Amino acid sequence: MPNSPKRVEKMESMTERRRAISVLIACYNAAAYVEAAVQSVLGQSFQDFEIVIVDDGSNDATRSILARFTDPRIKVISKLNGGASSARNAAFSQSNGEFIIYFDADDIMRPDHLHALYQRSQEGEGVIAFSPWARFKGESLPSQFEVRPSQMDMPGPEWLACEWMDARQMMQSAMFLLPRTMIDRFGGWDEGLSLNDDFEFFGRILSRAKMMAYAPDAGLYYRSSVSNSLSGKRSPEAIRSAFRSVHGGTSALLEVLDNPTTRLACANCLQDFIYLTYPDYTDYRAATAKRVKDLGGATLAPDGPPGFQRLRALIGWRAARVVQKAAERLRLNSASRTR
Repeated sequence: MPNSPKRVEKMESMTERRRAISVLIACYNAAAYVEAAVQSVLGQSFQDFEIVIVDDGSNDATRSILARFTDPRIKVISKLNGGASSARNAAFSQSNGEFIIYFDADDIMRPDHLHALYQRSQEGEGVIAFSPWARFKGESLPSQFEVRPSQMDMPGPEWLACEWMDARQMMQSAMFLLPRTMIDRFGGWDEGLSLNDDFEFFGRILSRAKMMAYAPDAGLYYRSSVSNSLSGKRSPEAIRSAFRSVHGGTSALLEVLDNPTTRLACANCLQDFIYLTYPDYTDYRAATAKRVKDLGGATLAPDGPPGFQRLRALIGWRAARVVQKAAERLRLNSASRTR
């Protein structure tokens, strides 16, 4: 016998309704910023969302701040510290949204961010909508977003090649609205990675997108210069993670599309790892240099501050990098002695 309308209504009330979007927030010692981040989600013009927050073993006031939120769409999970990738995977496992957005606990969304991304995501299966973004410090948000060559509609592999060609473009997690089906199919975050874990993850997911759809009315504000930011860490473990991530992400793209353009974009990203780690980590650099050679070589010039660039013109990039890193060590030692 078919369910009666009342029976159907009762069954639906007993199960959680699937939301259009799950906003997943992994946070660790984010007391200074997490409230503003969550409020920027609650203030969205698009309201069919849930927020799943994983507190990854914070030892500051993060938990007490999260306890203040009473919106029923917010779910807070506490776990032992296991790293950002572990926390993101935990959040995903507790979410039910049709689309997923990984939002950092110290960033801010423009009020129409979710609406603009969702509208573009409805244009077909395998579409990943993405937004512009801008850096900010303190509490003052910038008036304009960065202009980037990749801000146009393109198939996923071509978009990644455009984004990676100069190896310095940064992709922010919350600029993408990801179909849940793609994460289910191609996997979540690699929990063995720390530094640069997003490069591998997005290389693996975005390369499979049928279309990257630009949503100019969306907007993400990325907070720079956070003291405990993962991107500022350069321990041996972090460098190993960066090595694995850049090789994994570039390999993922080349598995989908291997042509002269994607090979050069991948070679440039790998070459950038060599520039950043020189003169240390000889084994990682040697393996990466071999991969660059196999791909046909890179065209990327080394990046660095004006002093490095002036010195590079006189004595070459390798010697200039040695001098730069020696100067950085002296500054750090001097700072530690004056504390």
